[in-house]
Amino acid sequence: MKKRSMVILAGTVICAACLIIAFTVFTFRKFVIALKTFETAENVPSVKELPHWLCDLPASARNISYSKRPLLETIYEYELNEDDFLKWAQANKFKLSKIIGVAEIRRFHALRACDTGDPNAVSTYESKRQAVVYHGYEYHTEQDNGGGLDLVYDLYNRKAYIDYRFR
Repeated sequence: MKKRSMVILAGTVICAACLIIAFTVFTFRKFVIALKTFETAENVPSVKELPHWLCDLPASARNISYSKRPLLETIYEYELNEDDFLKWAQANKFKLSKIIGVAEIRRFHALRACDTGDPNAVSTYESKRQAVVYHGYEYHTEQDNGGGLDLVYDLYNRKAYIDYRFR
């Protein structure tokens, strides 16, 4: 009887170990896939049509474009009027300063790869990577780990640009 109990116990332990290993592999695979998932959209008409993770924008934001690399960075830009932007920034406790000179910020195109060898296409691609703003507001913060937030509002184009690095 003891021998039979030991065999049953060993079989149970082996089955449990196999289930734990299978579960771990499955979960890890899903995690890796999620980390590799690059989300992007261009000119989403309104906040209501955005994914749930991108909902902390002013309700009046429109033509929203974004790129997200999970656990690394989210870059987005959108159109809205100055008053709505200033109210949103104040509600989020962003201490804006007026742009003196020029402010440059990466655009949502910055996370896309240039997939051509054509020199003309490369220069067009490069021009889409940065927004250059001469009149507007800016806010910048940096975390100890290298992450941070860059926020720029362009008065001329009535457009907000946000680059949030998680690191």
